[in-house]
Formats: sequence, C-alpha cells, structure tokens
Amino acid sequence: MQQEFLIRHHHPSLVLFFAGWGMDKEPFQPTPEMAASATSDVLICYDYRTPAFDVTPLEGYTAMTLIGWSMGVFMASYTLSDYPDLPLTKRMAINGTCWPIDAERGIPPTIFAGTLQTLNEATLQKFRRRMCGSSEAFRAFSTRAPHRSADELKEELLAIEQLYVSTASISHPSTRKLGESTSFSWDAALIGLHDLIFPPAHQAAAWQASTTQTISIAEAHYTDQLLLLLYRPIDSPLNLFDL
Repeated sequence: MQQEFLIRHHHPSLVLFFAGWGMDKEPFQPTPEMAASATSDVLICYDYRTPAFDVTPLEGYTAMTLIGWSMGVFMASYTLSDYPDLPLTKRMAINGTCWPIDAERGIPPTIFAGTLQTLNEATLQKFRRRMCGSSEAFRAFSTRAPHRSADELKEELLAIEQLYVSTASISHPSTRKLGESTSFSWDAALIGLHDLIFPPAHQAAAWQASTTQTISIAEAHYTDQLLLLLYRPIDSPLNLFDL
C-alpha cells in the first residue's frame, strides 16, 4: 500500500483517505485555495497490491476523519480493524461497501471477473468513463488521471480479489474483520444514485443491517465533490451536498 501526504502542515487533526482501485494522488491534489484553507493534514492510501500499512505517519494526531471511497471502503475496514485505538472521530464511506465482490452488496462477481479478465489500456478508459458518469466529467478527470498502467492495475485488482476471498466467502462474510460481529463500523455512507460501478441498490443493501447512516446523493461513482470532503474543516457537517 502506498501512503502519501496531500497536505502536511502539522495540524493536530488528519483526514485519512483510502482511495479506490486504480488510483494515485493525482485526481485528489488540492487546489492552492484548498491547501491554504485546510484545517487538517490529508493522507491518501492507494495501490493495494500489498495490504501492508504503516501506522507511523498517523502518530501525533489527536483527531482523524476517515474517508473510504469505492474499494477503499473495504480496504479501510480490513486494515483499520487492526488499529482500534486510532482517534477516529468520523468515518465516512463513499460509493463502496465492505463486500466489494458480492451479488447483492457489492460489484456482481461476474462483472468483477469480466473487468479483471479483459483489462487493458482501452477497457481501462471505458471503465473510467463509466466511473465518471458523463463525457464531460471523464474529460476533466483525464487531465489529472493516475499515472499507472493497465498491467499494474490488473495486478492490484487481482490482489484485492485474493485478499477479499481469503478473509471472507463472497456470499457469506464470516471472518473477524468483515463479519457481522466485527468491531469496525462506519458512521455514514454516501450512496451515489448515478453510480455505474457499485450499484446503488447493492450499497443500500450492504448498510441495511448496520447502524450506518445512509445518504443518497445525485452523483456518479467518482465525483469532484470528493475534494470538498477531503479538504473541508474537520468539524463541518456531513451534509455538505445541501441534502
């Protein structure tokens, strides 16, 4: 796992962001205005070809907001369940679930398998177009797209699949990390009603039996609104989308 600071001004609080599959820091770089007004440091985690997590950069922070997006929801749940003493004051999941490969609560296994088997530079662009939801949003994303090859992303997708299968049956998660008895939970889950990657109905089903507050937003799987979440003041309300 790669971990990099997007903002490091040595604030007492931190936004810990687990990005989705195929990402790096490029799509999430703050504008100069965002960087100047940020009241928290921001650390991004990405590239899940290996799950190893270094907790050292988190030392010294007195409050942390956790944001997991897409596959980052599963990776954060898996990773941070080993660190129950972190001062996580807010935990927000966005367009993802703890069951990333699931016929009812995640990406359908047949779709996931097809993506993995056919992934190349051309199909990667098609995936990103669906991820962004519109041609206009895709063109904007392409100006700050991750600097990673399709071959590398295929390795990452396979690693996520193997990690998920090793920790839970696709149909019936039952391990300590992902089962219903797990101590790791999310405060809120934003569900994009126009998400073409994680079906919105599957996201709703995944959170139904939990205490997680679900909020529907009229957004695609990837949205520029992620930047507002990453660089907002840590004590601002969750419903910044004017819901």
